Amino acid sequence: MVIREKALSPDHPDMVESLNNLGGRLRAQGDIVGAQRYFERALLIVERALGAVHPTTKTVANNMASVLEALKRRKEAKALRKKFDVEG
Repeated sequence: MVIREKALSPDHPDMVESLNNLGGRLRAQGDIVGAQRYFERALLIVERALGAVHPTTKTVANNMASVLEALKRRKEAKALRKKFDVEG
């Protein structure tokens, strides 16, 4: 990850896939807070680069919403899903 960040830049759109994958791995391992960090960062990058209606943006937003639900932050998860028009 560090090498990729140095080669591309920390906010490069190509970082989204790596960040999303790391978030998914951490979520699967039970590290919800760690997953949240990666999903948040991926969502900021992908929304800026591709916009709110792009399928990749929707995927990352849905992943972030699932983490928020796991953290019992259901209102935030619902608002996020509404903003990006994704179903949970």
